[in-house]
Amino acid sequence: MVTIKDVARQAGVSVCTVSRAISGKGYIKKETYDKIMQTVKELNYTPSRVAVSLKTGQSNLLALIVPSIRNVYYPKLARFVQNYAYENGYMMILCSTDYSLEKEKQFIKSLCSQNVSGVMISTCSNENAHIKELGNYNIPYIYLNRAYEDDIERCMLIDNREAADKAVSYLIEKGHTNIGGLFRTFNNMSYEERLMGMTDAMKRNNIAINESNILLNLVDPEDSYNEIEALLKKEDRPEAIFASDDMMAYAVYKVAYDLKLNIPEDISIVGFDNSMMADVITPHLTTFETPAKELAKLAIDYIDTYLKTGEQIEAPVLKGRLIIRESVADKN
Repeated sequence: MVTIKDVARQAGVSVCTVSRAISGKGYIKKETYDKIMQTVKELNYTPSRVAVSLKTGQSNLLALIVPSIRNVYYPKLARFVQNYAYENGYMMILCSTDYSLEKEKQFIKSLCSQNVSGVMISTCSNENAHIKELGNYNIPYIYLNRAYEDDIERCMLIDNREAADKAVSYLIEKGHTNIGGLFRTFNNMSYEERLMGMTDAMKRNNIAINESNILLNLVDPEDSYNEIEALLKKEDRPEAIFASDDMMAYAVYKVAYDLKLNIPEDISIVGFDNSMMADVITPHLTTFETPAKELAKLAIDYIDTYLKTGEQIEAPVLKGRLIIRESVADKN
């Protein structure tokens, strides 16, 4: 294995001079620099990541923090983040908070002491003071699909409100008027935005909102089975449901199957996220696709640009698209 000492010996310079040439720090005569770079090429020398970390204080290790890996959207996001991280010379560690604010705070505290180069996070609550602590350690960070007014320049946003509006508008276009909704805790502002989008679509189309058909503060799909079952057993049950994420949509599939209700003949469903199971379950799920791949690329670009230049790139608000499949009946 070629070492920096081998490069220095063949180039006829000191190890320190080779180090300065490779890192780009300190003055070196052009002819000396060119000779060192030619030697590096000839010997096929690759600097040790550990050595670079010790020298620069950067570990080339990025952290992605998500609310739950049980929600199939986040493994999808993590795969894209990991791919783009690798392409840019970074490694990624994945931290799942299980929707626990205390666990999220502990992850942040640990990462501050572990010399990570950057943090990407989908928070589990509206609290972010602990995340801003990363700035005190000069660790760049970016929120994924979260909006904090006091830290808005670090927020990469998806237009959840417009997306939900489009999803529910599609149900209305197909002739549905008795529409229900499933939403997780509003400690995550994304779900509150999706409820607002649902409300926008129904009010604009003069569709009555039956609050008893909208379930709020749902936890995991398994824990919400009884509430969803009670909703589908109602005499005036909704003829269509907007599930604010695909995991909730899958829970409706299970309850409907157990109650011997057919999708979409007895009940139509639109999900949110276009997670990996959406085109596997039967009937295939109509769902709004959030641009996870684009979000992942922008997040890595943000961290990478900051580490290299100290500048923060401005990210656009991402839109996404409705993926139409087979889970919505046409009542027209």
